[in-house]
Amino acid sequence: MTNGFRKKLRPLLKKVDALLSSWGLSERDWLVVDAPALIIAGFNVNVENFWRTHLNVYLNERKLPWHVMTKEEAIPPPNSAQFRDFLSFPSRWKTALHLVPASKYLSAISSWHSYPLSSGLSVRIADIKATFKIWLIRYKELVEEFNEGERERERIANDRINKLLDLKQAAEVKNDRLVVNLTQVLIEGYLAFKCCDLKTPQSIIDKMESLVMHF
Repeated sequence: MTNGFRKKLRPLLKKVDALLSSWGLSERDWLVVDAPALIIAGFNVNVENFWRTHLNVYLNERKLPWHVMTKEEAIPPPNSAQFRDFLSFPSRWKTALHLVPASKYLSAISSWHSYPLSSGLSVRIADIKATFKIWLIRYKELVEEFNEGERERERIANDRINKLLDLKQAAEVKNDRLVVNLTQVLIEGYLAFKCCDLKTPQSIIDKMESLVMHF
């Protein structure tokens, strides 16, 4: 599974790079997280669990040639050339793009993998430290800003717990105790979120921040 994923990743990222370059973004303006980051870091996770049908691209929304209206996704304006490019990408390359407005995430990380493409080109893929820093920020935001119903709370918690359990198992096989501990703490955080435990999240955040410092 991971070998097939690796074969797919490089040509896909070349197309993503070409698309974002046409919108004026440089290599330093975007970052790939989640499945590619974990695979490149050597964790044999279930790709389908993380990948599904889209690629998460974290980008600096301030560098885009349009004003981003939401915190969730940097979709180009309707009827624009960029919107047409965005809509055609999945049918041409069999993968949709989730463009995450991420200037706050990018400014919080200081390390990544420079992943070579061809002809001197490379793209940035989050290393495991950057991955957990981003996941911690996302957890904080979720705890502080969530205002939807219980069914959506449960769906989000279950989805992220399943992914973290997968990563924890891969980290145990790799004997990476720091990643095992980080995933366990974050699992506990999402269990607390699922149960509406309002006291636990801050202790989870404190533990995570302490562990991330050990990378």
